[in-house]
Amino acid sequence: MSKWLKEIQNNNIDKGIQIMVIGNKLDLIEDKTHRRAVDLQQVNQFIQENKLLYAETSAKTGQNVKESFEKIYDEGVKQGNNPQMGHGSYPLNNEPIQTGDSCCSYCQPKV
Repeated sequence: MSKWLKEIQNNNIDKGIQIMVIGNKLDLIEDKTHRRAVDLQQVNQFIQENKLLYAETSAKTGQNVKESFEKIYDEGVKQGNNPQMGHGSYPLNNEPIQTGDSCCSYCQPKV
């Protein structure tokens, strides 16, 4: 994680950007079928030393995904980093993509 953090910091013009570390596959940990790939104590130490936000999510179930985006946005606004999209506008389609079987909760077909 240190390597990625340095890369973000070195390549980012906005030095005040808020960074969030997101652990995925929370569903596997909660149903006790898998162990954590990264020790939680190490994660906590890393995020505290580097003043980062942290969230655990599940792309499969959608747990904490929306909340993570809201948290990083809210923290950016608190710091005065008003997000700008640049020139022009970009339409967003909030409808889930209709696909077959998928492991992503956002891409699940409507029932």
